[in-house]
This record gives sequence, C-alpha cells and structure tokens, in this order.
Amino acid sequence: AQSDAALRAYALFFYAIYFVWFWSRRGQTLAMQTWRIAVQRADGAPLTQLRAAGRFAAACAAWLAVPVAIATALGLRPGPTLGLVAAWALVYALASRFAPDRQFWHDRIAGTRLVDLRQPTAP
Repeated sequence: AQSDAALRAYALFFYAIYFVWFWSRRGQTLAMQTWRIAVQRADGAPLTQLRAAGRFAAACAAWLAVPVAIATALGLRPGPTLGLVAAWALVYALASRFAPDRQFWHDRIAGTRLVDLRQPTAP
C-alpha cells in the first residue's frame, strides 16, 4: 500500500513536469498539437510556469477529486474505480458544453482557456 502511494506520487510528479513544461513553453502538449488546440491565459497571453502549474493542479482536482472521493468512501477496488473515473470524465467533459464560453471549469479557476487553432474552412 505504501509503495502504491509512492508510485502514484512519483507518476503525478512526472505528469506535472510534462504538462507544465509544454503548456508554459509551447502552449500545447504533443496531443494538443494533433488536435490543433492550445492553452493560453484568459487574456490571450502565454502561460507562465506558475499559471501552468495552477492549471495542472485545478485539472487534477476537477477530473479526479470527485470520483476518487466517491471510490474511497465506498471502498471500491481499482476496476470499479477506473469505471467511476471514466464516467465522471464523460460528465465533466459534457458539462463544459453548457458553460457560456464552452470552457472547462478548471480553466475558469486557473484563468486559462483552450483555443481552436484549426483554420476556418472557406464557405
């Protein structure tokens, strides 16, 4: 159990490095380049490392806090917990569609936004 927690903390640390570095350097992770989206401050400026770290923390809390808290309270094993996380991810992603600016709640909290980099198609 203690080694599991250490492994999770280690993985979270390296995920944080990956996301903070790419968001603050390029505004995109490798996957975001494929999807042609970028992250920037709400005013359109690039993210600082501090803002990127804040976005990472807010995203972890938003995407994981609810299902992990429920799974812990119910004593769920890893399989059902993963299913709960997947179900919550769907609900959370769909909720962004109802926000006025169609942004995720963690972006609102972090003062960031996702932007579409695709070229508009000609009529």
